[in-house]
Amino acid sequence: MYFSGRLQLVSTPYEIVDGIMSLLDIDWYDAFYDLGCGDGRVVVEAAKRGAYGVCIEYNKMLCNIAGVMSSVANVEERVKIICRDMFDLDLSSLDPKPSVVYLYHYPSTLDRLALKLAKELDPGVVIVSLDMPLSSWRPDAVIPVKDLLGSTWLLWVYLIDP
Repeated sequence: MYFSGRLQLVSTPYEIVDGIMSLLDIDWYDAFYDLGCGDGRVVVEAAKRGAYGVCIEYNKMLCNIAGVMSSVANVEERVKIICRDMFDLDLSSLDPKPSVVYLYHYPSTLDRLALKLAKELDPGVVIVSLDMPLSSWRPDAVIPVKDLLGSTWLLWVYLIDP
């Protein structure tokens, strides 16, 4: 998550990442995309579970960190890092096609993304937004996940309608 477009990264806690993977049953057949992936921790965990992970991040330093993290986890063959602004990419042209898209952004960014996601993602894609809903969409599920301190985080889950 970023503040005011500046590089002030707030990463998804590792125990929340584990909860996301478990709840979604991420597996080898998934193409897991993280739009604004930061240090790549969510994509790396998806790749460790067999998915093909795609990290989209505009900050070159964070892209490099994500690359190192995928190497350290020995999943670099299953992780692709695209160092570009997510708003400049046509998600419908990406290969492989996303089956799961993960988001951790403020409402203003999610509002901009909602139109893009509806236009560019195929039916059947699962979208997971941590702690903030896509305000113009109705969630298919809202799942609470606890962190190590006992705080509850919400996973807003959406399915692109067929």
